[in-house]
Amino acid sequence: MRTVTKAGLALGAALATALVACSSSTSSSKSLDPNGTWTVTAHVTSCYDATGTGEVTVVNDSIPMTQIFAYSAYGQNQTVSVVGSMVRGNNSLTVSGNEWLAGDACNGGNAFYGYIPADSMKGIVYSSWGSLTFQKK
Repeated sequence: MRTVTKAGLALGAALATALVACSSSTSSSKSLDPNGTWTVTAHVTSCYDATGTGEVTVVNDSIPMTQIFAYSAYGQNQTVSVVGSMVRGNNSLTVSGNEWLAGDACNGGNAFYGYIPADSMKGIVYSSWGSLTFQKK
């Protein structure tokens, strides 16, 4: 026959509390909600070499067409814009869309696709124009 002591009960309660804390801490401390403001840094490498930062506001998991920055390529004015969506996964967001260059030197959209991990809510996606870094604010 086992004897249960107060110390044993206290130890059992402490272990149960620790297990609950561990199981709940395995989920990310950041939400996988893509909606809200994101800082986007675009690095264009195939039409001159330029980097700029802007903000997009994701609404209903959609990235509306938003200009990120403007620059001069070979003496010609250019703008960089993005449009797309973010889809929730288990531990990441899938980001996809088009990066658009418009201006006198280069024009057109190129698809981008990639993942943003839930633990950092920051990730880099690539298109034929270059790269885009998304960071949740």
